[in-house]
Amino acid sequence: MASLANLKSAPIAQGAAGTDVIIAAAPAGYRHVIYGYVLTLSATGTVKFTTTGIGDLSGAMDVLAGGGMAIVSGDEDFPLFVCNPAGSFSVVSTVGAARGHVLYTTVSA
Repeated sequence: MASLANLKSAPIAQGAAGTDVIIAAAPAGYRHVIYGYVLTLSATGTVKFTTTGIGDLSGAMDVLAGGGMAIVSGDEDFPLFVCNPAGSFSVVSTVGAARGHVLYTTVSA
């Protein structure tokens, strides 16, 4: 699908719980492919990932205050999430603000 050598990083830096676009919409004919993320929450709550057009890419995941997760795919053929063509990638948190980063690339749809 994509070369892991071409990965980019985007920060997750919410000021408060809610929905934040982490990676802006891909150009027409392209899509974002997510290979990893590191995430914490400032207060016990939930977090999920979404993309334009499809909606939820994950279910709501429980995270304790100050707790978090680090998930990385080590194989370019097995990304964690594939966004809708020309879609954005967003994080949706409840109660706590999400912080961390996302590893991704943008490929032809």
